[in-house]
Amino acid sequence: MKSGPRTKKGKAACASSGRKLTDEQVEHVLQWLAEGMRPISIERQAKEEGFEISRQLVSYYKRSKADRVTELRKDWQDDLAAVPIANLKNRLERYQRIADEAVENEDPRTEIEALKMVQKELSQADLGSDDERLGATLERVLGIPSVKALIDHYMPEPFTLGVVAESEEPGE
Repeated sequence: MKSGPRTKKGKAACASSGRKLTDEQVEHVLQWLAEGMRPISIERQAKEEGFEISRQLVSYYKRSKADRVTELRKDWQDDLAAVPIANLKNRLERYQRIADEAVENEDPRTEIEALKMVQKELSQADLGSDDERLGATLERVLGIPSVKALIDHYMPEPFTLGVVAESEEPGE
């Protein structure tokens, strides 16, 4: 496999500046690609780190080093999953504690903000096969008169999760 422009010492050539990238700098670029950074962002980040790279060379590395980028992405995602706040369940539990404290402190605004954040989290979540169970749980929670009254009172727009119920499908 072709590895891109190289110098005699094995350093990658940076097309925009003529200077050479060290193996460590190339690894930084690959890590940033693994983390989902776009070439223009990588170009800026490299400048902050003290070296230059063109967007074209970043795109080249993305193609030519795809296996390494995939490996780094898996490692990065594994590390990310270990961060408690990155876990949906942990975030929802935190929002529950915030809402509980707001009820104790008679702070309906904070409670509603916590409910809004839960709504946002759940509407963006990829819940897979848990959708039906979640829907049933939400129906029970939203059916509680005190919760319904809070939502109706403090939330001017309807409380939805972005999921269309069977009875609400178009044409019915």
